[in-house]
Amino acid sequence: MRTFGAFLTGAMLIALGNLLSDWDVKAAVVWPWFVVAGVFAGVFGLAELVKGNAARLVTVAAGLTGLSVWFAGWVPEETPGYEVWPWGLLIGGPVLAVAAFVSLRGRSGSAGLIGKWSRRSRRNGGVASRWQIRRVASKSAMRRKAKT
Repeated sequence: MRTFGAFLTGAMLIALGNLLSDWDVKAAVVWPWFVVAGVFAGVFGLAELVKGNAARLVTVAAGLTGLSVWFAGWVPEETPGYEVWPWGLLIGGPVLAVAAFVSLRGRSGSAGLIGKWSRRSRRNGGVASRWQIRRVASKSAMRRKAKT
């Protein structure tokens, strides 16, 4: 339920920030901070759903990088804290680059094969699935083995 509350709070803050962006008063210069707070609430709610510490770090880094790009491109320069947001790109960008490199590399060789066997045995609990039985013990599999 905390995750739903985080998403709901994030949506409310983003909507409030968008409503304040149309005002012409001096106090309206803080509207981006409502959007930032809403996005952070949503990102942390999403990080709560994601399994694994590395995936959570990537989720938060993606949120930080996205906010930094948004802040640098579409937010007025007179917004308080405007000069801080390049740090978000300097921190979040390399984290995302390393995560992309590691995820694209993947497992290969014997370590990858053993990992695949391990995942299959955990997933099926040692019981063959219908697809595995059909692939190995069906009529067409027997003919393939007999080479007729």
